[in-house]
Amino acid sequence: MGAIATPASAPVATGIITDIQRFSLHDGPGIRTTVFFKGCNMRCSWCHNPETINPRPELQFFRSKCIGCGHCSPNSDADSGSGAVMSFTDDTGMVRHYRGDCYAEALVRVGREVSPQEIIDEAMQDMSFYKNSGGGVTLSGGEVTTQPGFAREILALLKTRGIHTAIETNLSVAWEKLEPLLPLLDLVMFDIKHMDSAAHREWTGISNKRILENARRLGALGRPLIVRTPVIPGFNDTVAAIGAVAAFAATLPALDYYELLAYNPLGADKYRCMGKPYPLKDAPLVPGASMLRFRDAAAKHGIQVRVA
Repeated sequence: MGAIATPASAPVATGIITDIQRFSLHDGPGIRTTVFFKGCNMRCSWCHNPETINPRPELQFFRSKCIGCGHCSPNSDADSGSGAVMSFTDDTGMVRHYRGDCYAEALVRVGREVSPQEIIDEAMQDMSFYKNSGGGVTLSGGEVTTQPGFAREILALLKTRGIHTAIETNLSVAWEKLEPLLPLLDLVMFDIKHMDSAAHREWTGISNKRILENARRLGALGRPLIVRTPVIPGFNDTVAAIGAVAAFAATLPALDYYELLAYNPLGADKYRCMGKPYPLKDAPLVPGASMLRFRDAAAKHGIQVRVA
């Protein structure tokens, strides 16, 4: 296996994230800390983390927490002085002003600026769990590669501490941005959502050409890979579609396993809280029997298949 170039770069002071989730069990092996980057270059119709799409901070309004104090009203006495920090139109059309101090935490800012060291400081609190479970830290999103310098600094700090590292990526990125991360990664998890480029573009806004090219290059490097497919009603919920992805995944030498992720509508409430329509609001769940049928079809290609 040839050496991977690791060009030097100036330190990145900060990046934008939405959350740091500790004790995660579904973002790689063992007990993990998952860092959710803000910003994504895809527009998947089913996205269950819409708060991670926009690279800039934005607002969410949780109506169930609102106590009706009027502090966020445009005519509130709080407007005197510094004025509103951010404004937001909720799902009823009401304009709310965020001043950083919603007492009930009903109107909240999503997206905060942090340094790589801040992330390391929080991740290190669970070092004993990583060691005992074979876990580590996963960078997720959004899309990690929209902030490549920030990601590289975090990964470098983690590796100096002997922590297992992983990313979840859509792979729709220039190889020049992805390549410098690879020597710092123990595992790469990525989606192949559909093998048909036209269908992929219709449902995600982006062709799958670069994704497949990058997947082939990753496979040639021999680094551990997990390929995932979110099974979405009306998009790829057929034996033919899943079988085609599985056939491709089977060509990747370092594939650990192929994972099928059943469509989950729980993200729909996030759209409402952000004042946005949910594109798949009427989509049905994928029956368990169908997921098992897709699993069996994928397994015929001689790979390990998991269903989540």
